[in-house]
Amino acid sequence: MKKILLYAMMMVAGLALGSCVKSSLDPLSGDYLPAPTVVKLDKLDKSEAYKDDAGRWTFALDLSSATATKLHAVLIGNKYFLGSNTYSAANDATAKNGNFIAEKTTVNGTAVKSGDITVRQDGSDYSISAVLFLTDGTPYKLEWEGEIIYEEPVVLDPEYTYSDAIAQDCTLEDGQTLVTEVESHTLTLKDKSGEFAAQIKLIRSTGTATSALAGKYTVAEYAHEDFTAGNGFDLGVYFGMPAGAYVIGSYYMQDGAAVIIEPGETIQVDDMGDGVYSISGSGYSFLCAPEGFVPGGGEVYDMTETVAQDCTLEDGQTLVEDVESHTFVLKKGEEFIAQMKLIRSVGATDFAGDYTVKEYAHEDFSAGNGFDLGVYFGMDPGAYVIGSYYMSDGAVVIVEPGETISVSAAGENTWKFTGSDWEFTGKLQGGTPDPGPGPGPGPEDNFDYTPGAAYNSNANLWKSVDAAQAVNYFMYMNIAQDWSVAKYDNVGGAECPYAEFQQSTYKLTFEDQTFDRWQNQFYIYPEYGYFIPLSADKTYKFSVTLQSTESFGAFFKLVQYNADNVPKYEGAAIWEPEGYPNNVVFEAGKPVVLEHEFTGVECENINLIFDFGGNPAGTVVYIKDITIVEQGGEPGPGEEPVELSEFLSLTDYSIYNMPMVGIELGTPGFYYQPADWVSTWAPTYPVAGNFLKLEVYSEDGQVAPGTYVPSANNGTVNAGEFNLGAESWGGAGGTVWYTVSDGAATYELITDGTVTIAKDGDVYTIDIVSSTVTARYVGKLSAGGDTPGGETAITIDGDMSDWAGIEAGLSSEEGPYLEFKAANDDEFIYLYSKRTWHDGLWKDSSGGYYYFEFDTDNDSSTGTTDVNGNTGFGVEAWMYLYLFTGTAAAPTFASNPAGSGYPSSAVIENILSAGFTDMTNIETEVRIPLANIGVAKGQTIKIYTWGNKSAGNLKGEDSYLLYTLK
Repeated sequence: MKKILLYAMMMVAGLALGSCVKSSLDPLSGDYLPAPTVVKLDKLDKSEAYKDDAGRWTFALDLSSATATKLHAVLIGNKYFLGSNTYSAANDATAKNGNFIAEKTTVNGTAVKSGDITVRQDGSDYSISAVLFLTDGTPYKLEWEGEIIYEEPVVLDPEYTYSDAIAQDCTLEDGQTLVTEVESHTLTLKDKSGEFAAQIKLIRSTGTATSALAGKYTVAEYAHEDFTAGNGFDLGVYFGMPAGAYVIGSYYMQDGAAVIIEPGETIQVDDMGDGVYSISGSGYSFLCAPEGFVPGGGEVYDMTETVAQDCTLEDGQTLVEDVESHTFVLKKGEEFIAQMKLIRSVGATDFAGDYTVKEYAHEDFSAGNGFDLGVYFGMDPGAYVIGSYYMSDGAVVIVEPGETISVSAAGENTWKFTGSDWEFTGKLQGGTPDPGPGPGPGPEDNFDYTPGAAYNSNANLWKSVDAAQAVNYFMYMNIAQDWSVAKYDNVGGAECPYAEFQQSTYKLTFEDQTFDRWQNQFYIYPEYGYFIPLSADKTYKFSVTLQSTESFGAFFKLVQYNADNVPKYEGAAIWEPEGYPNNVVFEAGKPVVLEHEFTGVECENINLIFDFGGNPAGTVVYIKDITIVEQGGEPGPGEEPVELSEFLSLTDYSIYNMPMVGIELGTPGFYYQPADWVSTWAPTYPVAGNFLKLEVYSEDGQVAPGTYVPSANNGTVNAGEFNLGAESWGGAGGTVWYTVSDGAATYELITDGTVTIAKDGDVYTIDIVSSTVTARYVGKLSAGGDTPGGETAITIDGDMSDWAGIEAGLSSEEGPYLEFKAANDDEFIYLYSKRTWHDGLWKDSSGGYYYFEFDTDNDSSTGTTDVNGNTGFGVEAWMYLYLFTGTAAAPTFASNPAGSGYPSSAVIENILSAGFTDMTNIETEVRIPLANIGVAKGQTIKIYTWGNKSAGNLKGEDSYLLYTLK
């Protein structure tokens, strides 16, 4: 039905409503004691416009007459100039746009109690009439005409934004003693494109608000006094990284390089108003605003965006393919503020410009008009509105055809929408919007939208249909018992306001009660180009999960769909569960799973038909995880999990204050040589294979059993979620599947599916099921998980009992080495040592270490010098074991290849190690890939077991083991 018919209906309804409203009475008619004073004011003494402490545009007018009558009026508007309106009386606490403040408005010094002030504005020409009743009971009728000029205020438009991280991280010069009476404000500055520009670390007294940082700061090392600032420091250089690779404190970027702000310099911070600061010093100056800042002020609302190709010509059916609609919904918490529907060319992301509001908007820079769809169904006005509209004083205001919506950028992902007498600013938050009042999709509910493993499998034929949004659906709502039909569908981009799709779930909302079969119908089938054909010689398994918020009986059937481009087509039935007319019985809040295996069906496509007639009012039905899988034959892609057997790494860390654990697991035999960040800036890959990098939320740095779903918002990970794969600096971040071939790694980002982690003792089972990969790992998550078979069965876990059956290859009563053993399998060499404790062994990071060195060809005339520069030993490769900060009573053990200052060309990497001490004897065990050393089974090698020689350990030929790899 054309909208113009609805407009006509609405106009009739409006006339009927108007006939019931009494005409307003002149507030001066009747008898007054004393009689009203009528004065023609002829002089403008003062006109002032400003924003008060509540952020309101406030206008103070002083008008007078030759008879000495004086009006002082204080009015509230919404622009920098006084606009046309009838301003009613309100007190200061509640006054808003369209009010004057009664207690501040006076006539000849006496406050006003009630009345109206009517303003008519045409450019700078004004006419003002006021009917006012004073607190002493005196009535006045005042009039004035003349010119008022308001100069548009200068609006700051900073080039930079800042965020403020507040922490109590200030210490005295010893770098340890915390100062509690001050705290640091670390301001991170970015330009409008989001590029990092500067970091400024300011020290203020505890509790200082971000809005009160103005002042002059002296840059100091270990800054800990009020109005000092932390100096810049290139921490990366300390670890051998290139200059500027890791800088902390106060610094800024210039020509792509980090410029450090040195101790002794000063940083001037000036408050420019509205949260804007000018930050300047020697060689730099930044005008920066808080994130979400709107030039000219105003509140910034949370905003979501929905993009759809739902633009049609005036016939309401012909789809326009070169443009798409962007529906922006602005909210304050759960309070709906406005919805704007803008039409842009396909793929457009810049929305700045003027949009002409139209019916059936389908041209670039047009906008969909507001339309009260609810009235069509007999609902109250404003109950269900679509298109462009906003809320004002609790009522829906429709943006009509012919109006203009001006859109301007107001910061990163922030847009300002301006109309004839309204203005709203929103910052994109991501997610699916709520279209506002009415029975359509509302705020998030408690339904679990997480897709199941069977749905996520690549063998699920229906999944690709959902992923491409290539689904047609029809909704027939026979609301009245006279079987009058209201039809909705999504064909050709049409709106179906009572249905929405989220992850793998179709959510249907039925506001009205129905009483009979087929009063609420829902048909769903893949669209042309995504048909699911079935073959008579194959067997298929179909399943779907249903859930309702109310208890009632429904009906379902799966039918063939062999007619192209025929809406609501019912072919031959494939399956109808028993129990007509109620073969689905809902118990409120409980899922119902329908499953059926069938064969012998030949058709071009399938059609799911649901009957929800007989539903209670307000029913919401969820249709989740439509799955159809071919049975038998070869398993579909992704159905059999890829085996992951190699534990590569486990780390815990925080990303933007989100506690995470990172787990890396490889296919059988896979390993890589990690970057050492001194000589090697990227991993190297000696063997081919695959590995999974998995990041999951962890509250305590441990790997917690449970099911993890994709993070709802990229960049934010909450409990029970895994981090989405995403492009990042230098490659990929988050959860990623890597493929290694010919020494190079390519990757696929994992953005859907589930991760399930189970634990039995210290053995973990990790399953990931996604559209990218289905994989499983079973094993320990510790340095050196189980060795891959062989006769040694050595596990690098600090438990040395598995070395008991291996003969010692070296022992000495003269030095600290009591025992030394070696073993190997097809892929690894395993080393065990037992030695006495001595003062030289436990030191700080500059000296607590010992070595294993390898003469891989057992020829002292070949190879390089050893780690200390000694010649004549023929060392081809070596490794270090570092014992970082600790004491004899409480040592800390870690492995760290490639020590600073030593030769690195032959350093072994990918070492797994474990160890412990009992105060007398120290035992350690390591595992090294044979390929890393460059040796193979059958070779005889010489292994030196030197420790820190300055501590008097065994030296030279007295401390090596000849070992033949078995």
